[in-house]
Amino acid sequence: MVKAHLGKPDDQRANPDSPLRKSVELCRSERVQAAEDGPARSELKTLEEAVVLAKHACSQKNASCR
Repeated sequence: MVKAHLGKPDDQRANPDSPLRKSVELCRSERVQAAEDGPARSELKTLEEAVVLAKHACSQKNASCR
């Protein structure tokens, strides 16, 4: 969802917490906020609802399902 709603990152930097120094993609906070306030919000809510329903259905079928 991040790539779909934000596109290419604004910057890339080495990750100081990664032992291999893999790069981290960074986006400006204004762009992230705009994406969160747009269609992404309803898509995320739909996905969250689907996960809740799937977990409920799974727990009804099998108590050990997670």
